Amino acid sequence: MLLHYGKWWCFRQTTLRKWIAHQAWEVFAQKRTLKAGVYVGNNNQYDENDNNDRGVASSQESENNNNNNNAITPYSGKDSSSNNNSGGAQKGDNQLLQKFTRPQGPAELPAIPLFRRPLFPGVVAPITVSDPAACEAFISLFRSGFRYLGLFLHRKAGQIGAPWSGQSPQPQTWESSSTENNSPNEQPITQQQSVEEETTEEEDPNEEKKNEQSTIHQHPLFTNPSELYRVGVLAELFRVIPRSTGIELTFLCHHRIRWTSVGKIKPILYLQTEPIREEPVNIHDPQVRAYALAIVETLKEIMNTGSLYKEQLQLLLESVDVNNPYQLADLGASLTSADPHSLQQVLEAIKLEDRLVKTLNLLKTELETARVQQKINKQVEESVSNAQRRYFLNEQLKYIKKELGLEKDEKETLLAKFRERMEKKAVPPHAKAVIEEEMAKWSLLEPSSSEYSVSRNYLEWLTNLPWGVTSVDNLDLKNAEKVLEEDHYGLKDVKQRILEFIAVGKLKKSIQGKIILFSGPPGVGKTSVGKSIARALGRNFYRFSVGGMSDVSEIKGHRRTYVGAMPGKLIQALKVAGTSNPLIMIDEIDKLGTGFQGSPADALLEVLDREQNSAFLDHYLDIPYDLSQVLFICTANLTEDIPLPLLDRMEHIELPGYVLDEKVAIAKKYLVPRARKESGIKTTNLVIRESALRTLAEEYCKEPGVRDLRNKIDAIYRKAALKLVKDPSSSNQQKITVSASDLKEYIGSPRFKDWRIYEKAPTGVAIGLSYTRLGGSLLYIEAIDTGSGKGSLKTTGRLGQVMTESTDIAYSFAKSFLKTVQPANRFFETASIHLHFPEGASSKEGPSAGCAIVTAMLSLAMNVPVSERLAMTGEITLTGKVLAVGGIREKVMAARQGNMKTVLLPAANKSDWEQLDDCVKNGMRGIFVKEYHEVFQVAFPSIKLEGFLGKKRHEEDAAVSSSAIA
Repeated sequence: MLLHYGKWWCFRQTTLRKWIAHQAWEVFAQKRTLKAGVYVGNNNQYDENDNNDRGVASSQESENNNNNNNAITPYSGKDSSSNNNSGGAQKGDNQLLQKFTRPQGPAELPAIPLFRRPLFPGVVAPITVSDPAACEAFISLFRSGFRYLGLFLHRKAGQIGAPWSGQSPQPQTWESSSTENNSPNEQPITQQQSVEEETTEEEDPNEEKKNEQSTIHQHPLFTNPSELYRVGVLAELFRVIPRSTGIELTFLCHHRIRWTSVGKIKPILYLQTEPIREEPVNIHDPQVRAYALAIVETLKEIMNTGSLYKEQLQLLLESVDVNNPYQLADLGASLTSADPHSLQQVLEAIKLEDRLVKTLNLLKTELETARVQQKINKQVEESVSNAQRRYFLNEQLKYIKKELGLEKDEKETLLAKFRERMEKKAVPPHAKAVIEEEMAKWSLLEPSSSEYSVSRNYLEWLTNLPWGVTSVDNLDLKNAEKVLEEDHYGLKDVKQRILEFIAVGKLKKSIQGKIILFSGPPGVGKTSVGKSIARALGRNFYRFSVGGMSDVSEIKGHRRTYVGAMPGKLIQALKVAGTSNPLIMIDEIDKLGTGFQGSPADALLEVLDREQNSAFLDHYLDIPYDLSQVLFICTANLTEDIPLPLLDRMEHIELPGYVLDEKVAIAKKYLVPRARKESGIKTTNLVIRESALRTLAEEYCKEPGVRDLRNKIDAIYRKAALKLVKDPSSSNQQKITVSASDLKEYIGSPRFKDWRIYEKAPTGVAIGLSYTRLGGSLLYIEAIDTGSGKGSLKTTGRLGQVMTESTDIAYSFAKSFLKTVQPANRFFETASIHLHFPEGASSKEGPSAGCAIVTAMLSLAMNVPVSERLAMTGEITLTGKVLAVGGIREKVMAARQGNMKTVLLPAANKSDWEQLDDCVKNGMRGIFVKEYHEVFQVAFPSIKLEGFLGKKRHEEDAAVSSSAIA
């Protein structure tokens, strides 16, 4: 707990400073007294009182010590003043010395616990005290003249969370200019400096902050003597300096002491102590000398390893007498970074030999640590030096190349590259001005600037765009027709439209940007047709898909303020294509998404508008770019999913599905050679008969495209390759023939053996025709009477809203029509009809099944089955009119694949039937109807409609007469 002194400390601080300054000359005058207890040079004389108290040296021994220097005591010196002093001064000095006489026997001393490490004899250590009572006690002690205390290591020293010991972070200083170093930044403090700076340090304002952490806190551990080790050192308080946190006490450690009992504990702990007597040692004893030399040698090795306290070691070895084993043992131990308890063992070692052994062990451990540290430093330095060496060499190489003209500055090189790109292109004036301004700005930026890379990337994009670079269009119709025939089979209408488009461009001498939409089921060749057009015209081709795209920045680009900003897909396409008039295919345009970043469909309105795209503005470039020369081709499966404003900007070309004969021809001409090339099988090793291809297209691949057919052919070639590899000896001579009967072995059982659910349709079943994303299909309609007698209608089969309304219209018309045909038939009055559309997992929508629904209901009501192999389509009205529907080609193809013989179509769709290829219509009869009674005559030929037709003719005649009268 730190103390805030308040008014008491303000008063005490001024008084204490004045008193310390007054007493400074006394401390300085007693320099040799302060050195008492420290071995200096070869002076082996003892203090007279010290010799009398110890009783260990007789006059004969003293004489031997003075003459031969064979036996010494650990720390000797004088407590008397110099003989050169004058008489008056000598008397005053003797009185002062009497006050400073250190205890030579048992004495009660104040005890200070140490929590970092023990202190050894000969060490000068500053300690800061902040407790008010303790400060008052130490000041009183200093004033009274008795300035000796005991310093003992706490048993919890070194543990995490232990209170601060009060030891200053400054180095503990050996009295003879030798320093016990604890930190690489610490500076040695000699006793001479301590005494001389006593009157100046109190004026240093930074000194208080430096020792702010070295404070004794008030803590219960400081009053519990059982937590202290028994052996410590006798310390002399010779300087007191006021600090902002308390007072700083500077101690000089003399000799070892042991506490025996407890005195008082407040305000500070007092312990009864006694000095530890040490026997004189013969320094020429081989054992002692060997240990001493080993310690000196180890210290030199530590010094040679480049340790943190190398300079301090050099000073100590020069100033300390290595022939004094006591001082050498304490010096070596104090210089190590061992744990406090190991150092305490050295302090408690009474026998000199034991002390030397322990010190030597600690020094050896320190040496090993220094060596490991040296090894680590060497490895780090090598890695750093290699990197620095490589860096310096690269810099020198750059400078040499620059001087020789072999290499230019990075900025100059890039600027020259940018200007070279611009010279080869016809950059518009507005774009050229922006590029020049940006280059001037970038040339002033430093490479470390955050805008440096942003500006460089911007210049890279601006100079890489194909400003004014166009490819020459090939407008040769024969070449275009040849390319289209090579790449595609069939698609006569599509090819005709493309040739017309090229012919117009030839007359105009150029093909301006067009926007064409290819729609059709998957796998019919929309993308491949676009590639063929690009090849025929000689234009570069770039394709990207917008399916699921929900960020408008993908089209318009990101603003340069964002991290990782890039231009939109269109600008990227121009950069990759390298020309300003490529053919860009925007795939899956009917699957555009919408998110919180905007609608890409709205962004495409500008791109696909020939009146606006001549000045397309990308957010990243922020410069208008001319897209009017680009030929855009979009693809979609259903045009209904394309927004009307976007659909209105495109020229629509529909790609229908392929019929059976077309699929077989495509497989023979394109798919089989491609699969053969990719599998590595020779023509002589595998032959797929035409019957197998026909069965494959008819029973395994019913979709309108040829993608699944290609996958099946690839599977056949993979199986054949496995057979050839398993028998390598005969692989060159072996020939595999695949016929229709072998398909099950290669690709399994047929998926579509027959699209017909019924071989012969029962009563209440009619066959309609539907159009889906995958093309056309047969739509069976089943009607039964549940017998509940409620006269109701129930529908199942996952119907949409429009189709549900169509069933209601058909039900109402069927009841009305039945009364006209069979007036006595009361079936609908009591029948509860359940109308079902099979394949309930597939959603069904649209009005084109109206005629088939009416036919199924009438078949159930009259108990007459519908004619065999009859399919029909057409929307029905409440008055019996049959309206036109869409998807005629796909529906007719579905009827053909279902082996239908007759197809009923609305009269308004007769032109669609006439446009069909002969391969689609062959073998089927198309009947066109305007009203339902015409459908009824075909569906139920056994029932005559003479009464109904007579009534119909009478109504028509009446209508004509009314018109004539009017």
